[in-house]
Amino acid sequence: MSEEIIAFHNLHLPNEVRVFQIPRENIRVWDDNYMVYDVKMKDSLGNDFIFRHYSFYDKWFEVNITLDESGKLITERGPIDWSYNCDICTPCFSTGTELYNLDLELDILVNQDGQNYIVIDEDDFENVVNQGLLSDDERIGARKGLESLIELIESGNLQPYLESVCSFTDLIRLSDTIPHQILQLSDVPLIDATKRRRLYGKRTQL
Repeated sequence: MSEEIIAFHNLHLPNEVRVFQIPRENIRVWDDNYMVYDVKMKDSLGNDFIFRHYSFYDKWFEVNITLDESGKLITERGPIDWSYNCDICTPCFSTGTELYNLDLELDILVNQDGQNYIVIDEDDFENVVNQGLLSDDERIGARKGLESLIELIESGNLQPYLESVCSFTDLIRLSDTIPHQILQLSDVPLIDATKRRRLYGKRTQL
């Protein structure tokens, strides 16, 4: 029997859909509130590390982190030294093994302490708004998502919240780097603007 694959569709406006093929065994948590997966990767020196992704059915953001094999956060350099890459996005929705969300351009990078942060790509967000590529609900949701995420960070609860969903040291059952492909929006009609806004936050079993 072939291994079940979960297809995660991430729309980057205006038309690029990035599809990540995630083996079921890499899924850490998947219920009506969260979807978390891990991927084993290698750095430039050939050392293994773990990429972890947190998606939410009820929040307008997602979080990516990298961990060493003991579950310790890895820090990367950028506008600040950061360990959390938080994307403002729509709540995810799913049908069977197909999962979807829309990247809303705004991003927050957060230091390893979980409290020092910087908001980036605000110009990109304003560009998609000015081009009329977002609905009013998506535009408002993005700002609310940014506010709620900043509140979570400034309260010192970012790491405790993520660990309550899935502990950083829970790193079993890992596969190698997952494949992905690039599709056009026309290839994925379910995430078209006329359909997606009615589906955010919903999880439908086939």
